[in-house]
Amino acid sequence: MVLEYHRVGGDPDFAPEWTISARAFRRELEYLRSHDYHPVNARDF
Repeated sequence: MVLEYHRVGGDPDFAPEWTISARAFRRELEYLRSHDYHPVNARDF
């Protein structure tokens, strides 16, 4: 399982290394979907 996070609001100069932009997050989701990986949520478990 892979978890990704992105920061919403706050000081843009203070961002932990594990944050990614919304654009990069969408791009990675599209890549995963195109390779037959699909996002799941807690209800799927």
